[in-house]
Amino acid sequence: MSIEAILSISEAEERAKAKKQENAAETKRAIALARQQGEEKVTQAIKKAEAEIKDMMAKADEKARAGVTEMAAQNDIKKAALQAKGEAKLEKAAQLIVERIVNS
Repeated sequence: MSIEAILSISEAEERAKAKKQENAAETKRAIALARQQGEEKVTQAIKKAEAEIKDMMAKADEKARAGVTEMAAQNDIKKAALQAKGEAKLEKAAQLIVERIVNS
C-alpha cells in the first residue's frame, strides 16, 4: 500500500471518528431537549389536572350547597305543616278537656 492510500484511510478514519463523536453529542443534546420538553409537558399536565380538580370541587361544593338549601326549605315547609296539624289537634284536645270538665 502506498503512503497516499494509508493517509487517505487514516483521514477517512479520523473523519468517521469525528462524525461519530459529533453524532453522539447531537444525540445527547436531543435526549436532553426531549427530556426537558417531556418534563415541561408533565408539569403543564399536572397544573391542568390540579386546575380541573379545583374547578370540579368548586362545582361539587356549589351543587351540595344548593341541595342543602333546597332540603332546608322543604324541611321548613314540612315543619310548618306539622306545626299547623299539631296546633289544630291541640285546640281540639283542649276543647274536649273543657267539655269533659264542664259536663262532669
